[in-house]
Amino acid sequence: MLDFKSTLRTLCGIMSVPGFEADAAAVIGKTFGPYFDSFTRDGGRNQIFLKKSTKPGTHPRLMLDAHFDEVGMVVSDVTERGFLRLMPVGGIDRKLLPASRVRVYPGGWDGPAVTGVIGYCPPELLLPGEKTPQDWDSFLCDIGCTSRDEVFSLGIGIGTPVGYMENAEDLSPVRIKGRGFDDKASAAVLLCAAANIPAGELDYDLALTLSAGEEVGGGGAKSAAYGLMPDLALIADVNFAATPGVDGEEGGKFGAGPMISLSAVCDRPLTKALLDTAKTHGISVTTTVEPTSTGTNASSVVYAREGIPAAVIGVPLGGMHSSAEVLDTRDADAMIRLLTLFMGGADPGPIPEEKPKEENKEAAAKTGGEEKAPESGKEAEDMPPLPVKPLDPRADFDTLLRELAEEFGPSGCEGRVAEKIRGFVGEYADEVFSDRLGSIIAVLRRRIDPEEYDALREPVSGNAPDCGRLALFAHMDEAGFMLRQPDGDGYLHPAALSAKEPMVLNGEDVWVGNEERLTAGYFGVKPAHLGGSGDFDALYVDIGAENGDEAEKRVKKGDFGAYRTSLRNLGSRRVTGKALSGRWGCAVLLDLVRRLKTEEAALPFDCCFVFTTRELIGGSSAPAAAYRIGADAAFILDGLAADDMRESADKRYGAGCEPGSGVSVPYMDRGVIFDRELTAYLCETAKAQGIPASPYRFAAPASDGGAVNRSGEGVRCTMMGLPVRNRLTAGEVMDRADLAAARELAYFAVMGLGER
Repeated sequence: MLDFKSTLRTLCGIMSVPGFEADAAAVIGKTFGPYFDSFTRDGGRNQIFLKKSTKPGTHPRLMLDAHFDEVGMVVSDVTERGFLRLMPVGGIDRKLLPASRVRVYPGGWDGPAVTGVIGYCPPELLLPGEKTPQDWDSFLCDIGCTSRDEVFSLGIGIGTPVGYMENAEDLSPVRIKGRGFDDKASAAVLLCAAANIPAGELDYDLALTLSAGEEVGGGGAKSAAYGLMPDLALIADVNFAATPGVDGEEGGKFGAGPMISLSAVCDRPLTKALLDTAKTHGISVTTTVEPTSTGTNASSVVYAREGIPAAVIGVPLGGMHSSAEVLDTRDADAMIRLLTLFMGGADPGPIPEEKPKEENKEAAAKTGGEEKAPESGKEAEDMPPLPVKPLDPRADFDTLLRELAEEFGPSGCEGRVAEKIRGFVGEYADEVFSDRLGSIIAVLRRRIDPEEYDALREPVSGNAPDCGRLALFAHMDEAGFMLRQPDGDGYLHPAALSAKEPMVLNGEDVWVGNEERLTAGYFGVKPAHLGGSGDFDALYVDIGAENGDEAEKRVKKGDFGAYRTSLRNLGSRRVTGKALSGRWGCAVLLDLVRRLKTEEAALPFDCCFVFTTRELIGGSSAPAAAYRIGADAAFILDGLAADDMRESADKRYGAGCEPGSGVSVPYMDRGVIFDRELTAYLCETAKAQGIPASPYRFAAPASDGGAVNRSGEGVRCTMMGLPVRNRLTAGEVMDRADLAAARELAYFAVMGLGER
């Protein structure tokens, strides 16, 4: 027997952007063909399974249809600097695109997929009067290339398909989330229902079509119906779930069963027969009124040849046409049972989930497999505290960056990151302590008298300033939000913290909770069909809870949330993920304290490494830390908005701060004019050591610099910044060469200072 979950996972492992639906026909046929009498592919890119009655005589034909294509994109242009321009294939809410992770398929679905991130001009670099761009030409897909020729060398060109990255994952024992559920969920239901009926029980021939092109007009189903000449048709397609922003008149409730369409397009006797079957067997269903059109393949099938009576049925789906579509497996199982009984098969009852067979894993392997989702359906009392994985004191820099970036630590809830850092620096620093506001401070005490140091050193530049106690600052927090009281349906509603832009939040995977317990969820999306994404107050987080009481067992009012994103390579040069704009600095400081201690650097001053909290909300712990340690000079390490995501003809911004350009040294941020002597010293040190660095031509975002500068009697400070594309999103992009440059500049800048 086929079960729904494993069938859905197999189907969702296949990219099927319109025009490419049947590329995986061999795998589909190999996996599911043995359950049918035959499997073919017609000229309309439809995949057709046949099961013939074994009873004597001629038989009528029933057509089951679910479309196999999914919304996606294709490459429409390649820029000189190696960005891809994209064009939608199917209805996509373009406001969901910024910072989205995608897969580019230069060899079709079974070739090596290339990871991409969709970028846009950062809001802080918009000209006066400009609004954040939301048209397709404003978005550029970054795949880690730097030239058009490099893109072409990967086999990517005009017309190459692009799809959402996310595969299926469990939110709870009954709630599952992913991409392509419209309409692979229906395809999985039909395969399970039809495959599990022995041909000997049928009084008719059964044709099951995985049709092509529904998202771009439905031509596939029409040609399939023309060729099959069925007597009746059941069209399976998802419908809208009643989620925040979609009321009960528009959508069905999760867990209430499949939805049957009442429409002038649908055949009334056939629709009534479905409803009667559900009533007879006690199967819960809901109905939805769609007067003139169901928005499905029904219109294509009904008017084929001499006309084909058809009915429409589907499961409720949240977030339709996004990377975060969600459904309830109870609805799918009820639909399988209803269709099986309607078609004359034996009542399947509950269908146990099978472990995927080895041969069924082929499709998922072609797209990089799926990321294992954390367990989310357990109640709080069943969920033990989630321990923090310590950092290995001998880990290489890439490992430090990855483990720091992937850890949960939104502003005000940085404890898990702090625990990692405290354990690491405890291996190397002479003293480690936390202050009252949660900063972690590690101190390397001076090893040599200033006079002896002045006699020994060879300054890295001719203008090295003196220093009494040096502090280096990096912030631990990441973009996040807080939670209000869960509503009665189990949905969570965010309160703005440092993540507040709907354009980069909708559809994103998140963690919610606190330092001890975390639950996986995602930002729900209002379907593009019903108006699409709105403002921040319309956002909601779905953790798969049935109701408010269940939600409160896992999260509480005042808990925190942050992105749930793995760090990935973007080409050979770059990395993409969350929290990079702050935690690259933390990783550099950890690497630096280890290097200075290991080399027994003979510093003539105390060197303090400060990891701060709440920087992104303007309530940073930095000034309290600077005051406590009595810093005389400070280096601030932070991310800066890359200015290269605008391909404008007039080049108003140029490309002065882009990944791969090295360290950016700003003269000011929005809270302070940096110390001119220290700023010049950084630039001179970089030049002397051959480290790529350049001035940052804009006012940098507000950082710890202003707070530190005004601490106590005042602290001289400057900043080392690195370019970050899509800053403060789940799809930040940084260049490995820039990280290497920052590590070297931090080291030589510290080694070149003397004590006043």
